[in-house]
Amino acid sequence: MAERNVLRMIFQNAEGRTVGINLQDPVDNPDAVAVGACMDKIVLGDIFNSSGGNITAKLRAEVVSTTTTSVVNYS
Repeated sequence: MAERNVLRMIFQNAEGRTVGINLQDPVDNPDAVAVGACMDKIVLGDIFNSSGGNITAKLRAEVVSTTTTSVVNYS
């Protein structure tokens, strides 16, 4: 069994649609203030563009955990 964690940061773009940026294998229990500051830099830095325009606002951040259990392996 393998567990994988992803820090998903969700933003809003210029068209009002949501945009997600995922970071693989974040530290355990990421600090909310540090994550928020990082998200602020992404918004203010204007460095990412999506199909709906630039990122304009931060919405939320969450850690998503996925557990994978192998049923059969033919290799």
